[in-house]
Amino acid sequence: MTDMTFFSSVSLSWFLTLFISVLPIESAVNVVDCFFYDGIKAILQLGLAVLDYNMDRLLTCRDDAEAVTVLNKFFDNVTNKDSPLPPTVQQAPVGSNGKESHTKVDITDLIKEAYEKYGDIRSEEVESMRRRNRLYVIQTLEDTTKQNVLRVVSQEVKISPADLDDLYEIFKKQHFLSCYWTMNSPVLLHHDPSLPYLEQYQLALPQFRALFSLLCPWAHCAHRDALALWMFRLLDENQDGLLNFKELCCGLDVTYSGTFTDKLKLLFKLHLPPGKPPQNNSACSQIKCKSDDTVFSVYSVLNTIITWQSGIFNEACYEFPLNPQ
Repeated sequence: MTDMTFFSSVSLSWFLTLFISVLPIESAVNVVDCFFYDGIKAILQLGLAVLDYNMDRLLTCRDDAEAVTVLNKFFDNVTNKDSPLPPTVQQAPVGSNGKESHTKVDITDLIKEAYEKYGDIRSEEVESMRRRNRLYVIQTLEDTTKQNVLRVVSQEVKISPADLDDLYEIFKKQHFLSCYWTMNSPVLLHHDPSLPYLEQYQLALPQFRALFSLLCPWAHCAHRDALALWMFRLLDENQDGLLNFKELCCGLDVTYSGTFTDKLKLLFKLHLPPGKPPQNNSACSQIKCKSDDTVFSVYSVLNTIITWQSGIFNEACYEFPLNPQ
């Protein structure tokens, strides 16, 4: 195995968790001490020492999985002779199967070797490298997030991968426009980087209305704003006043790829709670509708869907009353 680019992703958790995620806890505390004293350069030194210690085994690995196994077994066998915990309490090696013994490495010796071999690394050099590669790392994380989101959403909708990719870019653009160009943006107020990747980008009602007017077959309807509001409420499953990418795609998927029955059901649901304004106050309950707005004839609904099927939707085909107030 001569391609070392694989270790850039493997070592990511080392730096993000200060080796706590891979080392036994009694050994990881020593690494945290070094980080508090010398900063991030101590973590870099230790990472280089780990790769150097396992270099011969890593070069003989045939694939990435075998290299991960080598590193995991090494970390499992890092001990701490100075740990105050008794041997029965110390964390047992996870990768040990009882059939093969591995050389124990004391964390103190490993840290000492890291400082002796790579102690000439200066914090300024580490910071310079971080600045130089920061944009690349951010873009890589963005691409990974995008792939994960598209993979999950593609299993729920019939939208083609190419269209889904374009829709994601439009959705993300609207998210950032809301964050940085809207005063008191609810998207920015509720932004939490720790949320799952599906929840990283979200849209409030104004941004959804903009997309609704561009993407929905009802774009030329005179009651577009009312329909956009009702659609927003219907798709907002957790009722937090925000839509994620999956929720948006599920709504558009019905309008473009759904059956005749699916579209008819959607149109009917728009006139019922949660599409209809709820009784309690929420971020979306800005438009009131009369109760008789939910009563409409079967003929008018069928007329709407049939016209919708042909790709033409205008005010003339929307015969039932709409009076958002």
